[in-house]
Amino acid sequence: MGNVIGSTEQMIDKINNVLKNKKNAVVNIVNDKLTLSVFALLEQNLKNVKEINFVIRDTKYVPEKSEISHEFEMAPKDILYNSYDIVEKNKLKHFAKAKAMHDFIRDYVNVKKANPKIKIGGNVILIDDDFMIQGSSSLEISSKKQYSSFRNI
Repeated sequence: MGNVIGSTEQMIDKINNVLKNKKNAVVNIVNDKLTLSVFALLEQNLKNVKEINFVIRDTKYVPEKSEISHEFEMAPKDILYNSYDIVEKNKLKHFAKAKAMHDFIRDYVNVKKANPKIKIGGNVILIDDDFMIQGSSSLEISSKKQYSSFRNI
């Protein structure tokens, strides 16, 4: 049985600890979103990632790579941003992080939409063949403490 991870921040710390010891890692993610705030916290270890296969579940629209905004505008229901990110946008560092995230997605992330007929009940993160986290929390940080129910397996 794995360890229970009690918050999104703990989950990000765990992912960072795994990625910092990897080379050319392949990451598979099934989730609702991956926000700019989470990207910024993972960014230091993403240099160890060869590719990310990101399957978005339960969304009505997934942008094509060519449609990801070059202006980095934020909409409250955007899959890349949440209300916390919009607050963070007011800091000048936001645009540099958004540009870095855009470039990383363009170069390393394969985004797919789950078949709407297939209901996927949870979120999963797999790193190579030796690390997995599954649970119910999205990959987002909010201004309030967000408690996850992720299990490290």
